[in-house]
Amino acid sequence: MMKSILSLLAASVIAVPSARSTIVAWDGNTLACDSQMTCGHLRKTCPTKIHRINGHLVGCAGSAAQNRAFIEWFGNQSKPFPEFGDSHALVIRPDGTAWFYEGSNSPLQICGKAAIGSGGDFALAAMATGANAIEAVKIAEQLDIYCGGEIKSLKLDAPKK
Repeated sequence: MMKSILSLLAASVIAVPSARSTIVAWDGNTLACDSQMTCGHLRKTCPTKIHRINGHLVGCAGSAAQNRAFIEWFGNQSKPFPEFGDSHALVIRPDGTAWFYEGSNSPLQICGKAAIGSGGDFALAAMATGANAIEAVKIAEQLDIYCGGEIKSLKLDAPKK
């Protein structure tokens, strides 16, 4: 039983931990995130970590300044790719494919469910047992001290006919 669960996890999900606080989770239908920002020993609320840009869903984990620069770049890719150090981004294209950015503008396609941030492993475990992205973020918030606050979510726009 344990081997089949591990095989399922290895084949269909990816978790990318971050040195910074956050959780962004994708279940194939919904991109969800927490709203806690941690600055040293302080917890703050940030407006959102997920965005809709030119029909894409974009979520970031890591340095707030680097994430903001990535969001600006993603909206206007004629600019140079920003310094992205220890941050990560999860981009859901209009066709529903998920792409992982880590330090460069050459993303890796992800098949299946995905989560980034310090609560990523918890969210993936929750989704592997049947939770959707929103439920997975809620579970990760209970387990990861760097995640918390209101859960935000976005769905892809329906394709135009």
